[in-house]
Amino acid sequence: MLSKYKHPIYLCNYVDFRGRLYTDNNFFNFQGDSLAKNSLEFYEGVVLNETGVKYLKIYGANCYGLDKKSFEYRINWIQTNIEEIKSMNIDFILKADDPISFINFCINYNKYLNDSNVSIHIPIF
Repeated sequence: MLSKYKHPIYLCNYVDFRGRLYTDNNFFNFQGDSLAKNSLEFYEGVVLNETGVKYLKIYGANCYGLDKKSFEYRINWIQTNIEEIKSMNIDFILKADDPISFINFCINYNKYLNDSNVSIHIPIF
């Protein structure tokens, strides 16, 4: 993963005449496929506060395919399925709309559950 490098990398972006942001890279970019997006991490992480944890849970539920549900439903869904997330149950993960993103969420959420002062480096889309 990119977080293993000692120095940050910079991704070139450009804005078209309509104000839309595009990346100027063929693979490693936040607009690429699931593998490309989940290979990127922020150089500097952040310790999540209560609001950050809430949005991490919402992001995890979005990766699973619950993005049309209410925020409260998604947060409660994570709490209901906490054992599958902790154990990273493969049958449960493969039912996700975006299994790669959901695995990345599970890894980082488990880091948070083990130590609430850990820095999280993933972008939460």
